[in-house]
Amino acid sequence: MFDTALQIYSPKIKENDERQNLIVSDALLLCGGVEIGRADRKHKNPDKTSKDGIYQRIEVVQPNSTFIMSINSKFSFEDFKKALARYHSERKDSRFADTEKSFVARIGKNEGKAYMVHDGKNVLNNDKKPVATHFLYSSNTVSDEQFGWIKIELINDEEYLESLDNIALQEKNHHNNVKHKQKELIEKIEKSKEAAVKALNQKEEAKIKAQREEAKIKAQREEQEKIIAEAERLSQMSPLERKIAELESITPMPKTTLLLKNIQNAVLEEFKDEALALLKKLMIENKEWKEQLTGKNPAKDKNYQRTLEVKKLFL
Repeated sequence: MFDTALQIYSPKIKENDERQNLIVSDALLLCGGVEIGRADRKHKNPDKTSKDGIYQRIEVVQPNSTFIMSINSKFSFEDFKKALARYHSERKDSRFADTEKSFVARIGKNEGKAYMVHDGKNVLNNDKKPVATHFLYSSNTVSDEQFGWIKIELINDEEYLESLDNIALQEKNHHNNVKHKQKELIEKIEKSKEAAVKALNQKEEAKIKAQREEAKIKAQREEQEKIIAEAERLSQMSPLERKIAELESITPMPKTTLLLKNIQNAVLEEFKDEALALLKKLMIENKEWKEQLTGKNPAKDKNYQRTLEVKKLFL
């Protein structure tokens, strides 16, 4: 804006000394912000309308935002005001205004061709016809407002330094706030991880508990089935068979030895004949029944001696 109004653009040369007559710093935000709105194409003639649907979403500085900047130039503040007053006098519907320490001017995108050329009185479009449309800004807070009108005000060194301190404090608070939020986020993530691990452990514990409960129920069912099967097996036995099964559960040993011992001790007295018959049968099946001595020493022939013992019990 300053370059155009002061007409200090130099020809294309290697050394742009003239361009160094105006150095503008970055504008630092003191208060305010940005918002999203629309750039609407409107016809300059109120009685006419432009083509519908031609607009775009844009991010713009909010109204009443304040920035600070510094300007290093050979031109004075009065030079700026005079140049811009002359520049805006050639533009239709200009809002230029000035005081001793301020002036209103127009900058930025979507401001229109009238503010992008030296001759603003007769701005033509690509068809060599007068420009018939311009852009207006609309949002939730602003409606049909022209783009780019700003007020530039001259402040003293004390105000400038105070503003810089204010911005530095805002940046510090912002960074502290970011760090605090990062810390909160990290703590939240850690808590989420702990909660996830805890939930996983609880799920695993519940699974193990369910497996144990299932195994316990299965074991109880198998034990019950075993008891039922044993009861059914015992129910199909004779009294002697049940008694033998009882003796075997108390003192496990070969069946022939068990029978002989308990017959001799009168434990099977009520089943003596049946028990002796079973004993002889088993000894024959096991080839333990021996009525003829084959060796020279009868005392060393165990099967022979046991057969004699059983035969005596038959008497």
